[in-house]
Amino acid sequence: MERKLLIYCSGGMGNRFNSIINGLYFNDKYFKGDVILYWPNELTCDCNFTDLFEIPSNMSAINTLDKLGDFNIFGKYSNTRPEVSPVVGTFDSLLNSNIEYPNNIATVTDTPHNNISNEYRADILKRFTPTKYIRDEVNKFCEDNSISLDTLGLHIRRTDGEFLLGRPDDHFISQIKNSNSNFFICSDSYETENKLKSLFPGRVSFRKKLSYTEKRHEGGWNNARVFDKNQNKEINVKYNVKISKQAVIDGLIDILILSKTNFNNSKSTFCNAAWYLRDNK
Repeated sequence: MERKLLIYCSGGMGNRFNSIINGLYFNDKYFKGDVILYWPNELTCDCNFTDLFEIPSNMSAINTLDKLGDFNIFGKYSNTRPEVSPVVGTFDSLLNSNIEYPNNIATVTDTPHNNISNEYRADILKRFTPTKYIRDEVNKFCEDNSISLDTLGLHIRRTDGEFLLGRPDDHFISQIKNSNSNFFICSDSYETENKLKSLFPGRVSFRKKLSYTEKRHEGGWNNARVFDKNQNKEINVKYNVKISKQAVIDGLIDILILSKTNFNNSKSTFCNAAWYLRDNK
């Protein structure tokens, strides 16, 4: 019987990349089975994997799953995902070449393991080729706006990651003002992008996306107490976001453009992905 590894991808796009990094690292080093990427359409990432990347010949991608119970689940349990309970063990427990693995394993984890170097993470993500549409959009923007490693890149998160903010527009205005370089701005807020470009015409570029992150309900972005019209009552929403297929595609285009600039990495999964995908020059 052939071994099967199901990599359970959940959350936003950056978190899903982390899930893939962990799963493929485990498969490369230890398990060596057939890989299935489970990439469900959810409000936090409402697209198929094939909307973003071509599928390598040695794996498959699915967006629906009949029975997760066919797999022995390793990773972390979340009360927002009861379908992954119970787990058999931690992801750490899989990283051992001396144990006998069950034939079907599902990994559920979205934080890159400490054993995995940045170089290895980059190698894994670079195995996936973006769709032709995405490649063409990236190349056209970079050519039209002279994007290079001499361009300074800024990622400014203004929506679902409130815990990452802490820096007002003035921080970025000062950074641009005190530099002679040109800047590429990528943000999930068109207002922020447009404001900075209008303040520094000719020095700031951004790609106006066809779709941006939206709120599902009126209220805050994270752990919001909101009124649900369908239930006619207040409910607590952990992630008050709606990220459409086009918004996810536009986000990946921004990641790839950012990866071609000179930018600072951060704890944001968005920046992490751009860091792994950058050209090593």
